[in-house]
Amino acid sequence: MNDFHYAPTSTGFSVLTTSGFRVGDIERDVDGFYYFWPAECTGCWGGSGLRTLADKLDELNKPWQDEITKSQ
Repeated sequence: MNDFHYAPTSTGFSVLTTSGFRVGDIERDVDGFYYFWPAECTGCWGGSGLRTLADKLDELNKPWQDEITKSQ
């Protein structure tokens, strides 16, 4: 299982490995939802790392998704 640290930035979060390597950023886009932006487009990602990031995105996006759903 991958364990990431999420360091707040002025526009979202930097995603860091436990050793401090920055793998990318989570930032809010123009539609109001957060997205993961990889730092580099090299290498590959395993399922557990992608699931960990997906879970974090779901957590961050839930309040906005609830607001949209409530207003429909």
